[in-house]
Amino acid sequence: MAPSVFETGDHAGYHFSPVIMLVSIPIVMAAVAITILRVKHALKGRDVRAVPLHPAMRVGKGRTRRPHP
Repeated sequence: MAPSVFETGDHAGYHFSPVIMLVSIPIVMAAVAITILRVKHALKGRDVRAVPLHPAMRVGKGRTRRPHP
């Protein structure tokens, strides 16, 4: 089998083309940003009072603060 143009004698192996990296990095960043926005949107609609708090996180005498209207 003929050696690939990506192989050299001192360091054999596949090396990503700079073009592939320039295209893939913005795609991955966009996917991460979309995922973060989806999670934030999903958490925004959730009732915070439905989740029991750890006693150290309670405000006052075991009551949680009321959410803003």
